[in-house]
Amino acid sequence: MKLFKRAAVCVTAATGLLFFTLSPSAMAQNAGKIGGAPDLSYPSFDSPKDIPPHAFVSSGSINAASLAPDGKHFLTVSYEMGNVKIHVEQTEPGDMEKHYLGVVPTKYYDSVYWASKDRLLIQLASWQLDRNWRWHRNVSLVSVDKTGANLQRLFNVDIRKDEAYVDSLVVDLLPKEPNYVLIEASKDGKHAPSVFKLDIYTGETTLVMEGRRHISRWLTDHDGNVRLGLGYSDDHINMVARKAGSDTWQELHDNDLFKSGRFFPLDFDFDGTHMFVRSAVANGRFAIYRFDLSTGKLSNKIFEDSDVDALGIELSPSRKRLQAVTYIRDKLQRKFFDPVYKHLYDMIDKALPGRSNYVLSRTPDDHMFLIYSVSDRYPGALYILDTTNGHMTVLGEMNNALNPAQLAPTVRVNYFSRDGLEIPAYMTAPLGVEPKNLPVVILPHGGPHERTDIEYEEVVQFIASRGYLVLQPNYRGSTGYSYEYQSLGDGQWGGTMQNDLEDAADYLVREGIAAKGRVCIMGRSAYSSYAALLGVMKSPDRFACAVAVSPVTDLKAYAKDVKNDDGKAAAERITGDRSSHILKSLSPIKLTEDLTRPVLLFHGDKDRVIPLKRFDKFEKALQKYGKKVTTIRSKDEGHGLHLPKARTKFYRALEKFLQANLGDGVVKPTAPKDKTTADAATADKAAKAESGK
Repeated sequence: MKLFKRAAVCVTAATGLLFFTLSPSAMAQNAGKIGGAPDLSYPSFDSPKDIPPHAFVSSGSINAASLAPDGKHFLTVSYEMGNVKIHVEQTEPGDMEKHYLGVVPTKYYDSVYWASKDRLLIQLASWQLDRNWRWHRNVSLVSVDKTGANLQRLFNVDIRKDEAYVDSLVVDLLPKEPNYVLIEASKDGKHAPSVFKLDIYTGETTLVMEGRRHISRWLTDHDGNVRLGLGYSDDHINMVARKAGSDTWQELHDNDLFKSGRFFPLDFDFDGTHMFVRSAVANGRFAIYRFDLSTGKLSNKIFEDSDVDALGIELSPSRKRLQAVTYIRDKLQRKFFDPVYKHLYDMIDKALPGRSNYVLSRTPDDHMFLIYSVSDRYPGALYILDTTNGHMTVLGEMNNALNPAQLAPTVRVNYFSRDGLEIPAYMTAPLGVEPKNLPVVILPHGGPHERTDIEYEEVVQFIASRGYLVLQPNYRGSTGYSYEYQSLGDGQWGGTMQNDLEDAADYLVREGIAAKGRVCIMGRSAYSSYAALLGVMKSPDRFACAVAVSPVTDLKAYAKDVKNDDGKAAAERITGDRSSHILKSLSPIKLTEDLTRPVLLFHGDKDRVIPLKRFDKFEKALQKYGKKVTTIRSKDEGHGLHLPKARTKFYRALEKFLQANLGDGVVKPTAPKDKTTADAATADKAAKAESGK
């Protein structure tokens, strides 16, 4: 875990409002321009290419954090050597109280909460195979004092049916009742979840709400009352609600407003009769509305951006008001509805310029904020802001083995697909190198219903450090640009979504950005790796090579899995109404004989999304035809790349693969002139020790 001396930002308070005034050193001023934390040292290398792969993964970095309800302590979660470590410290600078709560194997850890100012709640989860080779999920809760004492196992449920599935057991932490929390869980692991009141010291439960068929998630209002139930039936949302103090439930889902994917309840308003929701019902772009629970109708629009989707809301329970709506236009943006909160954030953004600054947690009285601050060139840092005295303190960095001065900036570009659709994308060129005639890696995001923006991405910076330009298209089907834009990808795996990626390669060559014949396509999970394989198999004239992590190789088989897990509508978003013959023609497993370009494959043996036997079948088919394929396996990794050891191994192989198939990257010496930075050899040795290498 990267915890270091706490550097306080200079702040003065006047008339109850905060005014941040920075007085950093020359080095800190330079670091601040590119996102680095003030008054901290970073390793220096002669060139970005000299940064070792393990420095990018930097095992031990902070992965999650939250404040205790009284603001006097904070917890951090870090991943080290295949384990999760939880630490608790005091927030006041100078206080040396530290508690190490222990180690949980990564494969069992799920989440951690402050159940009260003195006690933590830890959710453990694991996937297991039964005697019939069916996966089921075992979820349990344990509690422990902030000092690490009095560990108590509280609750356990073995989820064996989809109807019983819940992601998180915790419904409400009940801040007014520090000895209790509300949880949701199936009584028998087979039927819909009920709501229980759980004693965090004894594990005793009391039934609060009996489960209802087709309702898989329960929400509470700001007083801890269960007021809303949600579930999904294929492409439709099931929703029931009740008034405060009433035992009568009203079904609200019998209209087109609740079509799956277009309506998302966010949180209760403070008037007791409305909710804040995110909906695309009006014109296809997601906006924030108030929703009347008594009528089941939208009452008024709160915010809609002219170009992108609204993302979420920020509420103040102490002030009982909506403070801001968030949205992303390349970077995080806010529409403020509370002038006090706006002033606070103006000062935060002034103190931490050029970054996206997120509130991870806050105390119920709004006196203490935990802020995660990140930019495209900076992996991020955690800060605690005390609004009572105006002090903002840096607690730790996500990865201080990397020097922001040696990482590359990301910029927005747009190009047009062959049918005239404008595609937003993000381009990261090697630091200090003009984007002209360069070797390129096209890196579509996964999902496919996700999006890329201008924030730090580990793999992007690694590839750019090796001298290759990275382009990340937000192809049709991506989120963030309207429900209509997202829906354009429905049924288009291997179709128009694939065209968008091919047209990205053509755009880069046409504009002179990419060197012809030196474009590789890479995926990092199921869909994007499928697209990478299909790209190199169907368009070898465009792509010189492909990299695929946990790829979908059989479109029809994968759609069948999705149908079993998520319903017919979800499967049709993959296949559309295309015939089995067409789906086969778009499946990499059926195209292995046609492969003419080199491929790098990665797969984790514990991948539950893409079964190992399916990956093995694809690999054997490639070997049968003598294809040029490099395969990396990880016995401990699941779907994608998460474990530090697996990522380090993959990056080393990726570097060799790109050099062999795209040629040398283009890099420039960038060692900072400020010699106060840490010695590179020392930093390299430390990073190796942390990654277990």
